[in-house]
Amino acid sequence: MRYPIVILLCLILSTSWAQNKEFENSSITISAQINQENDSLKLVQNAQEKERKEALYKAIKYEAVNTSRDFPKAALMEPYNIRITTSTTTSLVFPTKIVAIDRGLDNILSKKVDGVENVLKIKASTEFSRPSNLTVITEDGRIYTFTVVFEDFTEQYVVDMRKLDNAMSGSFSQSSNNYGSGITFNNTGMNSTMIENLSKTVLSKKTKVLDREREHNIKMFVKQIFVKDGIVFFPVQILNQGEMQYDIDLVKFFVRDKKKVKRTVSQVLELEPLYVYNDKEGIERKKSLTQVFAFDKFTLTKDKKMDIILYEKNGGRNITCTLKYREINKAEYLN
Repeated sequence: MRYPIVILLCLILSTSWAQNKEFENSSITISAQINQENDSLKLVQNAQEKERKEALYKAIKYEAVNTSRDFPKAALMEPYNIRITTSTTTSLVFPTKIVAIDRGLDNILSKKVDGVENVLKIKASTEFSRPSNLTVITEDGRIYTFTVVFEDFTEQYVVDMRKLDNAMSGSFSQSSNNYGSGITFNNTGMNSTMIENLSKTVLSKKTKVLDREREHNIKMFVKQIFVKDGIVFFPVQILNQGEMQYDIDLVKFFVRDKKKVKRTVSQVLELEPLYVYNDKEGIERKKSLTQVFAFDKFTLTKDKKMDIILYEKNGGRNITCTLKYREINKAEYLN
């Protein structure tokens, strides 16, 4: 009798387990259906919320458009088109010092040229598909706006913004390519146009000669030094009395120790001019050339002197003129 009872108990337990399993499966199915319905409800709610926000945005936009005025065309600045690449740099030359730069994309790289204040270099770091913009504000209060697009090639290497007014009025000359004539120097506040005009004033003055030297039929004269607003002007005249053209290689300026003390190293400092007026490579036979070299203001101590050396290109007629500290420190003020 025991075995039938055991069998009966097993059947009862088996039936109970199957019922429980069926209940669990049913619960899982119902839970999945509930989750699915919840997800569907969320999607509907999100769509409704999106529609509500879009409708609200359209209403606000409609209200804004219909209760405000458009800018008149006269108030809108027409941008200039700039095409940039990753392989070349475009330089923008402005009439005055750059005080602010704004780029629409980080892909547009911009940097002011070291040592000058009104030249901006731009190029692309990476390719970009949509046009962007660039805005530049200069010290004279002018705002320049540009539409910037990426291209594989550009011919816009140097853009002289100072010539835009002339270009618009029809007086722009393609032969005028003196892009450096308005470069603004960092330490002086002057641009090269101002320094050029002052150099012309220096040349117009009849001044004494501070030092003169000659090598064969070439003479060199260093004339009275002038100073104006932190700029020192050195007029140097070269006279070619020979029958052949004299080709200039370099004119260099060195500050040296006046006397070399034994067992000490002589100190030599080369000065680089900010600007050279009348910079030419040669002097025709029986002709003369006067150049003006402009430097940041400096003075010399008693133990120093300045050597100005003229080097002939492919020749040996090199000439050195020497100035004492007094001749430099007593530069005449240029009115």
